[in-house]
Amino acid sequence: MEGLATKGAPISPRAVRVFLGLRTITLALVVGAGIMILQMTQGAISAGPLYVLLILGCVGGGLFYVGLRLGVPPVACVWTIMVADIMLETALVHYSGGMSSQFSLIFCLTIIAAAFLLHVHGGLGIALLASSVYVIYGVLQAKGVVRPGSDVHAASVEFLHTYMHVSLFFVVGAVGGYLAQRMGQRGRQLENAQNEIARLRVDTTQILDNMSSGIVVVDSKGKILTVNPTAAIILGVDKEDVLGLHVETAIDPLVPEFARELMQALDSETNKKRHEIQLKRPRGRDIPLGLSLSMLRDEGGRKRGVIAVFQDLTEAHRMQERMRKADRLAAIGELSAGIAHEIRNPLASISGSIEMLYNELEVGGENKRLMELIIKESDRLDRIINDFL
Repeated sequence: MEGLATKGAPISPRAVRVFLGLRTITLALVVGAGIMILQMTQGAISAGPLYVLLILGCVGGGLFYVGLRLGVPPVACVWTIMVADIMLETALVHYSGGMSSQFSLIFCLTIIAAAFLLHVHGGLGIALLASSVYVIYGVLQAKGVVRPGSDVHAASVEFLHTYMHVSLFFVVGAVGGYLAQRMGQRGRQLENAQNEIARLRVDTTQILDNMSSGIVVVDSKGKILTVNPTAAIILGVDKEDVLGLHVETAIDPLVPEFARELMQALDSETNKKRHEIQLKRPRGRDIPLGLSLSMLRDEGGRKRGVIAVFQDLTEAHRMQERMRKADRLAAIGELSAGIAHEIRNPLASISGSIEMLYNELEVGGENKRLMELIIKESDRLDRIINDFL
C-alpha cells in the first residue's frame, strides 16, 4: 500500500508497478479460489473459461508492466488497465452465473484501486463504467440476449458467497486501516506545519515590530497588507485603520508624496534604490525620508506587490548640520590660529627692536615716554594674542 499514489500527488511508475503486483496476487487468489470451489462442488461444470480469464488477466498485467518499462505514461497505463479489468470482470461474472454470480464483488476491488491511483475523479469514473457495464449486462440477461455461462449449484453459491464476502471484508479492512494511518500521518504533518507556520508568523511579526525602519507592503492592486509600528509612527497613521485599504484611500490624504512613490513603483514594476523624499506633515514640519522600493514577485516572476523600506532622516540631518558647523568652527579656529601666529611674529620683532633701542640710546623727555608706551602696548598686544590662542 505504501507504494500507491496519494491524493494530490502524480502517479509514479513505482506505484503502478506495485499495483500490478497486488493485482496479480488478488486475481490469482480470487479467481483461483473460485475455480477450486466450483470444481470441488460441481465437477461437471467446466472451469475452462475461468482459467482463460485468469491467464488473460496475468498476461495483461505482464504486458502493462513491460509497457511501463518502455516508457508508457503511468496515467494512460492505469486507465487502460482499469478499463481492461472491468471487461475481464464482466466476462468472469458472465461465465460464473451471470447476475447471480458472487464474482460481481470483484468490481469493488477495481474501483478501490482506481480511487487510490487516479484519485476521486478516477474512482468515480471507473465506478460509473463498472455500473454501466453491470446494468447493461443485467438488462441483456433479463431480455434473454445473453445467457450465463453456467448454472451454479446452490452449494457453490454458498461457498462463493462466503468466500467473496470474506475476501472483500479483508480488503476493506486493509484499505480502511491504510487510509486511517495515512490520515493520521497527514493530520500530524498538518499539525506540525501549522505549528511551524504559527512560529514563523510570530517570528516575522516580532522582527517587523522591532525594526527601526518602517515597512509597508502593498499587493498588486495597491491594497495595504503590512504596516509595522515604525512605519505607522513615521507616516502618522493608525495601523489597524489602514490595513486592507487602498494606498490612495489610506495614505494619500496624509502623505501624498509617499503614496505617489508606491503607486509609481507598482505601475512601472521597477525597483528604486535608496533615495530621499520630503514628507510634508501638518503644522508645516517636513520629514526627510530615506526610501527604498522593491517589487514583490512570485516564483513565476509575476508581480505580487511592492515592499517599501524607509527611515526618518531628521536626526541624521541634524547630525550632519552639527558636523558642518563643527567643521566651520574648526576651519575658523585654524584660520584664526594662523593669523595670530602671523601677527605675533612681526610683533615680537617690533617689541625686541624697541627694547634694544630703549636700552642703547639715551633718550629722555617725550621720546622716552613714547618708547615706553610702545613697549607697554606691545606686551599688552602679546598677552591678547596669547589669550586668543
